[in-house]
Amino acid sequence: MLNVKQQYLEELKSILNEYCPNAEVWAYGSRLTENCHSGSDLDLVVKSFNDKTKSLYELKALLSDSNIPFIIDIHEFDKLPDYFQTEIKKNYVVI
Repeated sequence: MLNVKQQYLEELKSILNEYCPNAEVWAYGSRLTENCHSGSDLDLVVKSFNDKTKSLYELKALLSDSNIPFIIDIHEFDKLPDYFQTEIKKNYVVI
């Protein structure tokens, strides 16, 4: 289960659907555990970020400028080391 208030999850989904509508986005890390707190960051990876006209940097800026009150750390899954991809695959939630 993703530990994010519904209003912030809806805003996140709206941004993702507008910016990268065909990409699958996974959440992983502390926000999937009972140990998270209101200041925990949200770790995301984008699978198949195929739109070459847009950059992950622009998406990070949109998320940073949003009303979501915690840090969102987002990466392209395919650019992460294999060992990190393996760890993420053990426990994630599709956004």
